[in-house]
Amino acid sequence: MDVGCSGVVVLMILAIAPVAKAAAAKESAVNLLEAEALLKSGWWRDDTAARNVSAHCQWRGIICNDAGSVTDILLPNYGILDGLTNFSFSSFPNLVRLDLSGNNFYEAIPYQTGALSKLTYLNLSLNDLHGQLPSSLVNL
Repeated sequence: MDVGCSGVVVLMILAIAPVAKAAAAKESAVNLLEAEALLKSGWWRDDTAARNVSAHCQWRGIICNDAGSVTDILLPNYGILDGLTNFSFSSFPNLVRLDLSGNNFYEAIPYQTGALSKLTYLNLSLNDLHGQLPSSLVNL
């Protein structure tokens, strides 16, 4: 009787294994997309740690969840001189906090900022942003 029960447990584990592998592969794809978007931003040009894309969770100002997905980008007063239009906001589905205050961002706040559906904290103060606030911000 014990053999039958252990066989059922083994079958259940085998049935769950492909689902777990698919979820892990999806997490890896999201993590890679996030790392590439961070690298393409050019915001860490002078940071030697940022050359290792697979370790993006250890970059200055980046906080990740247990699955390795970026939840926080905290770069206040980091000396960034850039427009926000080149940043791939849609690459960060789990972003909760974004603090880019006290830098030298210019242009307008991009419409894509509203795609950050999990964002609860946004600080873009003390920059040179101008223009109208995008209507997509109501999605935050």
